[in-house]
Amino acid sequence: MAGGAFFKRRGADVFRELVERASDAARRGRPRGFTLVELLVVIAIIATLLALLLPAVQSARESARRSACQNNLKQIGLALLVHESAKRAFPAGTSVMMTETASGKQGSNEAAWGWAVFILPYMEQGKLFETLGSGTVKLQNVLNANTASPIGARFKLAQDALQTQMAPYKCPTDVYPNPVRTYGTKPVSPSSYAAVAGGQNAETCNGGYFCSSPCYDRDTGGVLHGFADRMASPPGKGPVGEKISRITDGASKTALVSEKATNVRWADDTGAVWIGTASLSDVQPTGLALVYARPMTEGVNSDLYEAPGVTASTTRFNATLSYENLGKGFVSRHPGGCQFVFADGSVVFISEAIPSSVLAGLCNRNDGASVDYKKY
Repeated sequence: MAGGAFFKRRGADVFRELVERASDAARRGRPRGFTLVELLVVIAIIATLLALLLPAVQSARESARRSACQNNLKQIGLALLVHESAKRAFPAGTSVMMTETASGKQGSNEAAWGWAVFILPYMEQGKLFETLGSGTVKLQNVLNANTASPIGARFKLAQDALQTQMAPYKCPTDVYPNPVRTYGTKPVSPSSYAAVAGGQNAETCNGGYFCSSPCYDRDTGGVLHGFADRMASPPGKGPVGEKISRITDGASKTALVSEKATNVRWADDTGAVWIGTASLSDVQPTGLALVYARPMTEGVNSDLYEAPGVTASTTRFNATLSYENLGKGFVSRHPGGCQFVFADGSVVFISEAIPSSVLAGLCNRNDGASVDYKKY
């Protein structure tokens, strides 16, 4: 700061001297131009001042973007709570609108509507919710419909609606290489936010997968986990999930939704979408990881690029994070951490310094963990 102040004072003195000399020359009736050296000095001073001011400008811009992202998450948190109040339960994280098989799992690998669709009526997007028909029509049917045929023509509006750019679902700091991403052959709009998929991480899951998949009617410890057979209740209004009474760890200590920014290196395979998942597989680019995020062993923001200490490879399978884990953690582009929505509607910035084991306690609603995230 002392060096910057010196340059500012010195620059002001030189500039003032040049102005005074020009004024004196004008008063004497002898116009005098600036020499080349004087012009170069002024240009150098201006460049130095701009260089000193640029970090402050960039910091102010990021602060504004982070505030806008926080407002998005507050709106999402409010919509989730209004959903819980209206239906006495939070929305399901995903729902494939199918009955369970005898084994308790999904009958087939079908697409599933996601939590961000189910809260649309509480985000002042009731018309979009009706257009999608998510309470009565399978996402699989919408994605597979041939709208050129008489039978499939009725899905044309729904397919177009999948591309809707939802400002509340996009962090201004996030990077979107393309305005839409492709599910099979259908374009859909990206998002910056994902549901918290319980406290599982790469070490506790089989090979990095979700094990009891959130898309099945299995409890993964999170609040917005998946349901296989919860169709509209009441009809046409979307499926319901966990009740707030089941969050025994406390609403202020249980995360519901996190940021999930796009990984620059693997842009086509990471990030999130708001409509749901085109596959029950946990493998990108159309699977559960586009709807859910989870604690990673490497910690918050670990998979934004690659983890430190390991040489990055040009191939996906040899990257620091394995293909099963890449792009599935809690990720933001805000320096130092990531923002979360908690079950009480609060928005919390979690530091990158928080241990993964502690973070896992915030992601599980009923593990009895007493977590103090504020000290990190």
